[in-house]
Amino acid sequence: MRSVALAVALTCLIAAACCAQGSYVSVWGAEDQSQQSTSSWYGNVGLIVTPSAYTPPASAATIGGHWVDRAPDATWVANVNFGLTRDLEIGGAWIEQPNADAEVVVNAKYHVDAAKLLGEANLPDMAVGVFDVADEINRSIYLVFSKSFRVDSSKPDGARINLHAGWGVAEQDGGPLDGFFGGVEFRALKDALVQAEFDGDAFNADIRYNVTPAVSVEVGVLDGDLGAGLTYRSQF
Repeated sequence: MRSVALAVALTCLIAAACCAQGSYVSVWGAEDQSQQSTSSWYGNVGLIVTPSAYTPPASAATIGGHWVDRAPDATWVANVNFGLTRDLEIGGAWIEQPNADAEVVVNAKYHVDAAKLLGEANLPDMAVGVFDVADEINRSIYLVFSKSFRVDSSKPDGARINLHAGWGVAEQDGGPLDGFFGGVEFRALKDALVQAEFDGDAFNADIRYNVTPAVSVEVGVLDGDLGAGLTYRSQF
């Protein structure tokens, strides 16, 4: 039943994107990492669960809310992310899980401009960060790399694909961001971003549809459970 609901939701979003004017044009035009940033469902700039090496512009903020259909009851997540500087972000999430007290996690991440530091333009972006600083759920210290590639090198403003890979060390063995994690994202449509990842413990995927430049809706699957949410971005 969950798989059917997910398929229907994803189909509806893709159909809506195709109906929009010019939505068949696949573009990821910005080279700047601040223009490639999306907030994860848990308050990092990243994919669904995993962080990327990108950070938001200074003073830019996101706020969002998500629901995950976990048995026997749903999990609710509210998240926020803020760029203190161009390279330093803080974020967090309020998580209410079935049969458990609500938890608040705080995250921090610093973007390292390796290309500028080492004088090599083709190096990937790099960041170091901490998920769940206070160890309310399972703190993880991680290093992550991100790189954007043109799908067609003959078109400078054409479609792109982003690859992310990292390694985390968690306080407790197992779970997200413990060991290797990574993901991929691409704009199959002008206003729809597709993301898929392995978070160190499970496979997740979603599609983000931009209703407006500032607001997106997300539908996805986290470790086999259907999820959905809404995100508002300022100054992205």
